[in-house]
Amino acid sequence: MRHDAIDRHLQRLREIQPTDPRTIGYMLTQALRGAGKLARAYTEVDFAAPPRILFALGDQVEGDVFLYALDDERLGHGLGGALDLLDRRTLANPEDATPEQWAAWVRVAAAVGTSGSLEELYGELVEPALEAFPTGLPSKADLQEVFRSFDAAFGATSAGGPDPTRLDVPYRRVITFCRAA
Repeated sequence: MRHDAIDRHLQRLREIQPTDPRTIGYMLTQALRGAGKLARAYTEVDFAAPPRILFALGDQVEGDVFLYALDDERLGHGLGGALDLLDRRTLANPEDATPEQWAAWVRVAAAVGTSGSLEELYGELVEPALEAFPTGLPSKADLQEVFRSFDAAFGATSAGGPDPTRLDVPYRRVITFCRAA
C-alpha cells in the first residue's frame, strides 16, 4: 500500500464519518490489509532514511483517524514499548486497561499531541485515572519530555491534514490503536 491508497481511505473515512470504534478499527484493518507489503525489508537505498513505524490512531472522541510515520530513532523515552502495549487495542477509559496500558496511552497521546496543552492532556487522561491507578502513571515532568515530540508533518487525518505523500516511506511495522469515547 502506498500513499495513494492511504489517501483514498482517508477520503472514504471523511465521507462516511464513522463513530463506532469497531467500525473505525475494521476500516483501519481493511485499509492496512497490505501491511505485509507496507512493512517490508529495507534495501540499500532505504538506509538513507530512518526506519519508520506506521501508527494508525482511530479516535472516536475526535471522530477521525490519524496516521503517523514515526521514526524509530525518535522512539526514546519508552515510546517504542508504549506503542507495543497499544497495538490492536481499543480503550475508552482506565477501567478498560491495565495500569501499563493506560500509562502507555497517556505517553503516546502526549507524543502525538492529542491535546492542545500538557495541562489539558493531564486533566483528560491522568487525573481521572489516578483513583484507579494511584501509581504507575507518568508525571507531568515525564510527559513534558515527550509532549508533541512527533512532527505533525509526518501525519495525515481523514479531514486532510499534512500531505499524505509524506507517508510514502518504507515501514518495518504497522501499529493500530483505537481511542473509544
